[in-house]
Amino acid sequence: MKKIIYGGLFLTIVGISIVGCTKEKLQQVKEVNTQQSQPVVFDERYHIATDKKLLIFESSEAYESILSSTEPEFIEGFISTLKSMDLKSYQSMIDNNPNVKDEIGDDFLASMLNEDLTLKIGKFLYKIDVNNEKVYVLAEKNISDYQDLIDKKESNPNILVYSTEDEVIKLVENGLPSAQRGIFCSDRWAKHKSATSNTVTVSPTNGFQMVLVSKYQALGIYFVLKSIGQFQSVQNGELNYWFQLDNCDYSVRCGSSVSDYSHPWISVNHTTNGNTKTQTYRFYNGVKALKSYDYKVRYRCENSSIPSYPNPYTIFFTDYVHISD
Repeated sequence: MKKIIYGGLFLTIVGISIVGCTKEKLQQVKEVNTQQSQPVVFDERYHIATDKKLLIFESSEAYESILSSTEPEFIEGFISTLKSMDLKSYQSMIDNNPNVKDEIGDDFLASMLNEDLTLKIGKFLYKIDVNNEKVYVLAEKNISDYQDLIDKKESNPNILVYSTEDEVIKLVENGLPSAQRGIFCSDRWAKHKSATSNTVTVSPTNGFQMVLVSKYQALGIYFVLKSIGQFQSVQNGELNYWFQLDNCDYSVRCGSSVSDYSHPWISVNHTTNGNTKTQTYRFYNGVKALKSYDYKVRYRCENSSIPSYPNPYTIFFTDYVHISD
């Protein structure tokens, strides 16, 4: 993976403050960051900044507020903002290089991480290692050890190591190790799971198919319960896709819960990768882990090129995908 050479960014990370992103504050950062080739870009709405190499959240509260919404329009708008700031994100690297394996599996988080799978929240930098189920953390005061963070050098005492199952941000900001992850809440930790539906042909004339994957992911700084629909579609809009939810529940550890939520058709915008299009619906995302979940979803397609009386279309469904813990 390409490593990022920061130069003056080290000074920016330590000196940056995003509260009240005024012209005066922007000028102060520019003056501190004399070596930097790229200007620092702020966004007042989200309390974020970037020099295009690293995304910086003013605080954990600012980061948590972004993750508090599962509305597709909000998530799409935030990702669009990051693109407009020209952040060199992990997601942009995936989009631009078909040889890059997607280690994150979530475009929302991947759009916030840089090419080293790292972002900064408050006074700490967090690197995600999905394959080994670890999160590596470095305080901004030790920013000169950034390369050790990227290299996951656990022998460096400044590199803190947590499990992706931990609620890492709260532990880090309270100076606690992974072993004390239950100190704030005695609730159980839901296990991460994934399941895939059958593949359904929705257009016999051209062989177009659809498939659904549902999963609960625990990534240390990001927990998400979601469904991903993949399909092929023609340009004239004769194929339309929805998620159907049936009596879905979740409970956040020592937090809120949702019970018996059903919806016959939820539509979200899609992304395109070659001939495959993807829709993602998030039932939950946040910085807190789930205590339990019971999540039952199927994928629905209406093909308007095949009328089926009394409807001007034929409906196709995948089997229900049901995950619970």
